Amino acid sequence: MTKFNGKNNLKTSKLAFERAKYRLEAFEVDHPHVYNMGFAERTFYGRVNRLLEPVVVKEEFLKEITVAGQDVSSHRALNFVVDQFMDMEDHFAKACRMGVIPTDDPILSSLKIKRAYENPAIGFKTTSESSMKKILDGFIMKHKAQINTFQDFTRLFVDHYLHSDISETVILSDYMKSHNSNVFQSGLALDIAGLDFSNDALKEEQMFNSPAFNYYINIAKQYGFRVDQNNPGVLISDLDSPVTATYRRRYLLTTVSSVFDLQYNKTIFKDLDLLQKLLIDTYNSYVNLNPYNTYYKSCNDNTRASITNIIYISNIDYNSILNIYINMRNFFEGLPLSPSSRKQISQTALNIAKHDREKALLFIEDQFKAFYNQKDGSLTYFIKRTNKT
Repeated sequence: MTKFNGKNNLKTSKLAFERAKYRLEAFEVDHPHVYNMGFAERTFYGRVNRLLEPVVVKEEFLKEITVAGQDVSSHRALNFVVDQFMDMEDHFAKACRMGVIPTDDPILSSLKIKRAYENPAIGFKTTSESSMKKILDGFIMKHKAQINTFQDFTRLFVDHYLHSDISETVILSDYMKSHNSNVFQSGLALDIAGLDFSNDALKEEQMFNSPAFNYYINIAKQYGFRVDQNNPGVLISDLDSPVTATYRRRYLLTTVSSVFDLQYNKTIFKDLDLLQKLLIDTYNSYVNLNPYNTYYKSCNDNTRASITNIIYISNIDYNSILNIYINMRNFFEGLPLSPSSRKQISQTALNIAKHDREKALLFIEDQFKAFYNQKDGSLTYFIKRTNKT
């Protein structure tokens, strides 16, 4: 019988008890490199830079992971992370040959990658299109009579979104800081076990009970990896580790900041184009289903029909998309800005954009950045709660 029995299908109170028991007792010894990667800003590790700005990997810096007996092209991670893992895997292979660890452990005798880098563009596309479909089917289609133009469509769309309980974002920056995203989209994480995050009994049976588990935990630190407390089969490159620094330097990444500066892109520079495409595609899909509106007007005993054709669009003017973006971004950041503040930010950004649109986006990012560590669930949030008690 297993000691840990947490699973997502349990009742809330029972699940909370089991999760707390797991966190307190699963690791018999406190290891400084075993982290609860679901706590506060750690949740977004590798998906935000040192300033908490959302980022995505530049895929040209990904490297294939070549492990004996495994498809060489099936998994990728950032170049220095692959180097770390390959050296760790080689260390395990030698330990196995020397009899230091068992040769028949299904997971730890030979380290194999079950999950690695996942392209966030794919996840974002799925999430954002799902969100738009919910709005289109659940709200827009019920208010067809109010829509004759794209302006009508976006007005209804934004107003409904800002007053709905939809959790799926339509902005990449917010997606990278949402629970729809995951650590494997960072290029820094590797899963060598393939275990269900929610199944604590399985982790106990296949990891904690393995005679090679303590060896695995110690060797992970030796090669600069963090181990996810919530799923010990997941290794995450510790960018602050002196060991990782030696691997980083092979690629001229002398500081942690340089990793984000050179091997990642800020999502703010992709946001507007992606949002614009999403709105245009959704609107044109709507027009395809509803090419015109018919209005009837009665005069004496006569009824006249008036038909308004609804026109497809191919682009959105910059002023409009910027205003939509600021309002949507404010919503997903927890509504930190008042209407007057948003209006002022919009006016300033538009003035900057006349000379440099990239600087205008950075200006907008700076306005929201001031609130990043104030949100519910941040480290600052937990400190404040602790101080109150």
